[in-house]
Amino acid sequence: METIKISDVPMMTRDGFILYADLHCPQQVCDGETYPVMLIRTPYGKDFKIPGYGNIITEIDFFPEKGFVVAVQDTRGRYKSQGKYSPFQEENDGYDAVMWASELPQSDGRVVCVGQSYMGHTQIALATQAPEPLVAICPVSPIYHLEDCCLFRDGVFEFEWIFKYFAYMAQDTIRKSQQDDKVYPHREWTSIPLRWRIFRKFASWFNQDLDGGITAMFPFDDEVVYTYPIMDLADEFEGYGAGSHLRKLIESMDNREYWLNYYTSQPLENINVPCFLVSSWYDAFLIDTIKIWESLQDHTPELNHKLWIGPWGHLLPYSKPTDKGAGPEVVFGENAKIQLHEEQLKFLRSVLDENEEDEIPPIYSFIIGTDEWVETDNNNLEPEVYQKLYIDNKQLLNREPNQEGIIRFKYDPEDPCPSIGGTVVGPNMGIRDQSINHDREDVVIIESETLEEEITILGKLYVELYINSNVINTDFTCKINEKLDDGTCYNVVEGITRVNDIEEEPILIYVDLWATGWTFHTGSQIQLEISSSNFPRYDRNLNNGESSLYSTLEPVVAHQEIYYGEKYPSKILLPVLLEEI
Repeated sequence: METIKISDVPMMTRDGFILYADLHCPQQVCDGETYPVMLIRTPYGKDFKIPGYGNIITEIDFFPEKGFVVAVQDTRGRYKSQGKYSPFQEENDGYDAVMWASELPQSDGRVVCVGQSYMGHTQIALATQAPEPLVAICPVSPIYHLEDCCLFRDGVFEFEWIFKYFAYMAQDTIRKSQQDDKVYPHREWTSIPLRWRIFRKFASWFNQDLDGGITAMFPFDDEVVYTYPIMDLADEFEGYGAGSHLRKLIESMDNREYWLNYYTSQPLENINVPCFLVSSWYDAFLIDTIKIWESLQDHTPELNHKLWIGPWGHLLPYSKPTDKGAGPEVVFGENAKIQLHEEQLKFLRSVLDENEEDEIPPIYSFIIGTDEWVETDNNNLEPEVYQKLYIDNKQLLNREPNQEGIIRFKYDPEDPCPSIGGTVVGPNMGIRDQSINHDREDVVIIESETLEEEITILGKLYVELYINSNVINTDFTCKINEKLDDGTCYNVVEGITRVNDIEEEPILIYVDLWATGWTFHTGSQIQLEISSSNFPRYDRNLNNGESSLYSTLEPVVAHQEIYYGEKYPSKILLPVLLEEI
């Protein structure tokens, strides 16, 4: 089927701004044929391409030939669209866009949505408004729970990628302010207008030479990384579009009224159409996808929602099959190479045509280490029974230890434990050898015996620690790794929590490690890695009783204690699927 493109189709918002979209249509629209409209709303530019890669919005290359009009719209204040961009406030424009799409001359009146990351968020936001023409959504790696996934995790600020992201997003605002798409090379520095000089200030934060603008995911310069209070960096963004919202979003962490208003304006329980959710074990927004799924199952299970979780990291896009995508060191296997658009097409056709069979499994999870997908019936990835592995000095036991003890280490905020891989956004995501950190004094390693049989886990998992410290507030981090017989230690899951109001007696803390599907192999060991920092991914706890967002006080060295034994049974809770330890 041949296709045509109709550029810069305007839509008027309810408050009088014009948003522009490109329509990618089957050729037959020229003869008066109509089709369902596939709406994609993006802040990254409706023509977004990467040299040598092609269209990032790969839906325009696939779905028009399958009988969809694909409408790609620049969100408010981004690229060609008018207005002021307000991150994560997409519900009203999204509703208006669905109504507009349903009334296009090329439309048969039905609207579906697809897209990844922020384009997943725009789907969730508009679906909470329940526009009547909407019939299905397919969010891949969506963002919703900003205060406990995207911006923060258990009270700790997602420092690195948030600042890089907002520096990247500021580019379009500066570019539009000049009414000039030219990117100025360094040699023309003296002729650069003021706003471009400020843009170059952002560029100077990164320790690579940048001629084409900020690519957002380069490493930070050390001087920027160790800046505190962190709000001093946030203040640099004032006046630059999306960047202007950074301070407000950071300040919102403890503002219950702010989040109440946010969730009241975008209530998940209002979603009344089938949803095909996709995420991955090393996705920065994995837990958000799971929380959205759980809400859908609580409120509208009869709509046969879908949840697929693959092995990758936060790829953009997921739609090009790969057996990698979570670090350079691991190949997942041929079965990881799913054709996502083909699966989305099956789902959408089953919704749009009552004669089409629903072939998509409701919950489909990839098990890393076996190259297998597993169907499960559990609606929330919580196993019925957890396998408990208890800490006994530097060992993990499948029984309660016979002795009491304390493991001690110190954490110096001036020398934090470096981030390596994990559920991050950017090139350092995914599976990496963690052993490079294991000689540090602020890293505690606790290991099981060598496994005599494979152990497969699937679902949510946690660490319970009894801790104490000489400071009143500090952080604790946990990772579960698989240690191979050659000493390589691959990270399976990770978590961090901020602990406040520490007193003289040990207290119990819970470290949420999110979820995974993983097989520990015969001859390997299950390894628990404990520290008090994961930097620069997360902001450093300065241990001085004040938030690093605002503190101007000097950092304090924390002396940490982990208790174990019958009185203080510190342990891992593993969602064992196939075999018991």
